[in-house]
Amino acid sequence: MLSVLLLCAVTAAGLGSANTLQAAGFENKVLEGLNKGRGESATKPVFVMDTALREFARKYAKTAATDPKAASELDHEVKEQKLALRGYRYQFVAGSDAAAVAKEVKLDSDVPARAGVGAFAVNNKGQSYYQVVVIIVMDPDPMEGKTGLTPAQTDPVMNDAVTRVKRTCYDVALGRNPNLKGDMVVQMTIGDTGAVSAAKVLQGLGDSEMDICAATIAKGLKFPAPYKGKAVTLNHPMRFVPPQGDKVIGYLSRAQLDAAFQTASTDLRTCYDRERTNNPKLGGELIFTIDIAGTGDVLASKVTKNDTNSTSLAGCVGARIGSLHFPPPRYNAPLTIDYPLSFVPDK
Repeated sequence: MLSVLLLCAVTAAGLGSANTLQAAGFENKVLEGLNKGRGESATKPVFVMDTALREFARKYAKTAATDPKAASELDHEVKEQKLALRGYRYQFVAGSDAAAVAKEVKLDSDVPARAGVGAFAVNNKGQSYYQVVVIIVMDPDPMEGKTGLTPAQTDPVMNDAVTRVKRTCYDVALGRNPNLKGDMVVQMTIGDTGAVSAAKVLQGLGDSEMDICAATIAKGLKFPAPYKGKAVTLNHPMRFVPPQGDKVIGYLSRAQLDAAFQTASTDLRTCYDRERTNNPKLGGELIFTIDIAGTGDVLASKVTKNDTNSTSLAGCVGARIGSLHFPPPRYNAPLTIDYPLSFVPDK
């Protein structure tokens, strides 16, 4: 980026410190006028007064007022002193109103810039005014060669997004595949306001429903506005690991589980009817935790909920569950399920 040196010089009758003090306030007002409309509420950074540049500008403000021809040496001296290695701009202006002088200055910069505003008070035949020189030296763009958003700006947004994707998308996907794991990469295009204009999954875990879910969440994210409003493309990785880690767990659908229990429905009904002979109002729910082998055989089962308050019913049902046979689970691996059974007395 070029550096812009802004030099304002104002001339007044008389020389020395009195003139400098008189001109200083005017210089500050000119700089204030130049920055009006810029800064936080604008897209361009403010000009910052540089002490060395200010003194240089004052020198040429005085020169322009007392020896106009010598003012042409400004370019030569800027280069000789290496005041603006990235380039500079300057303008001579004269006037008695700082705001009006600032409006006459046609120098601009869309990156941070140091400014030198030099003024010299002049009284010519009863007419008082300032000779002003403005030089702007643009500083290197701090974001040169970088994207418009830093990790410090994007990480907090994405940390929250990863949590939402895990809860809303991944945990649901585990119900379809308990072994689902790996790295997902989501690509987002972040517009000038920080809103995401487009989002897609570049690399997924092999679950299309999860991909759609994650992309939907990414599309609704809001980031800080990118530097200079330039769109940013962000590729963000997300890693997902199931609760069991690297251990492979089998999978049976609810329909497969129900079908296996249906084969034992008559025996389970017999258990219930036998207990009702002594307690006609017996009813409630039993929940069994069942360990199923990779072959589909039941390895173990236990009651984890019994609000029938009948241990004999639970024992009878548990014995029958132990002899159930399920289809071989997907992934050829064992799994543990919780299965509820409801018992409702006849009316």
